[in-house]
Amino acid sequence: MTEEAEISSSSAVGPAAGYFYQLRYGLLRALEHFPKNPTSIISIETLDDVSIAGASLTVDSQLKHSIDPNKKISKFSPAIWRTLAIWLGRLRQGVDDHHEFHFITTAEVDDENPLHHLRPVPTDLDVNAALQGLEEAATSSSSATTSNDRLAFLEASDGEKLSLVRRIRLADTKPNLEAIATDIEQQIRYACEGEQVASFRRDLEGWWIGRVFDKWVADGGAQIELEELGTQVSFLKERYKLSELPLDVPEQDCEDLMEDSVFIKQVRAVTESERRLRNAQKAFLRAKVQRSKWVREHRIDPTELEGFDNELRDRWEAHHASECDLLSSGATSDDKIEVGRSVLRWAETNEVPIRSTRSVYLTSGSYHALADALAVGWHPDFSDLFGSDK
Repeated sequence: MTEEAEISSSSAVGPAAGYFYQLRYGLLRALEHFPKNPTSIISIETLDDVSIAGASLTVDSQLKHSIDPNKKISKFSPAIWRTLAIWLGRLRQGVDDHHEFHFITTAEVDDENPLHHLRPVPTDLDVNAALQGLEEAATSSSSATTSNDRLAFLEASDGEKLSLVRRIRLADTKPNLEAIATDIEQQIRYACEGEQVASFRRDLEGWWIGRVFDKWVADGGAQIELEELGTQVSFLKERYKLSELPLDVPEQDCEDLMEDSVFIKQVRAVTESERRLRNAQKAFLRAKVQRSKWVREHRIDPTELEGFDNELRDRWEAHHASECDLLSSGATSDDKIEVGRSVLRWAETNEVPIRSTRSVYLTSGSYHALADALAVGWHPDFSDLFGSDK
């Protein structure tokens, strides 16, 4: 490759990497911001590279990505003065007290650059030192490239300059285009299995880039509501959801029967079998531990378990109603107990799948948990027998 070709290739790679970095950084910031401020709006390349407007804070960020890992940004850098001129214009358009300007770069801001005082949470002394240093740098430089931007800064009023510098936050030596993918994966790790994270991230990035292009306005960049991102993450969670959940909890035992539990009282109302009582308790405890483990390990969303319980209730309602319909108007207490015993037997042996996972203990244990909450019952008169006033 000739020297001219190398220069041309490098000059093309740098801006391309910077543009994709902007897209990835915007996605990362949106993922970080969404849980706390889901109604916020993120802007890509409107007034700044990336901006997020929320209820309590608005942040305008200028991004400077470098393909040179050893690059340092001096106080005379055109990137610094162009950014300050942009922010000064933004300040004059009108901002409230909860508005910050962030300078984000993969390079290092050297210690001679006054901006180094502004990382990460500057004090008043830091702000004054940064302001003084910027004024000195603007005055001492003779660069034609930055002359207009430096002049704009120097001609600003003392109040404008102080207000501007007080809002600036520096974040240098940030992860580059490749490394920031890892930060994105950390944000979405909860949404899928570990081995799926990279694929999940690629699918989410593909949607994100397409959404930015869809929203793009020629003279104003793109604005995206964070709720759209939340919806897409939820959609991908369903797509990446494992079809089968692991059944990895051993049998749970307890030395004493849980006699004060409503589900044990419900079983006693229709059978005197101690073995069935023990089995009910084991299934109840094992199902409870298994379900909690799934939620804790982010294998399932609690709303999906609620849907599973709703299906159990629907099935129970149909079966219980059909069994009770067999009772005559003169049914005896023994007749009702026999019906309740039959319904209990049905719940003990049923297998209702959750996704493609089927288990007798999970179904029967979940039924006993519902019985404990009086959402289902075995005896035809279970509500009267075990209501809250009993």
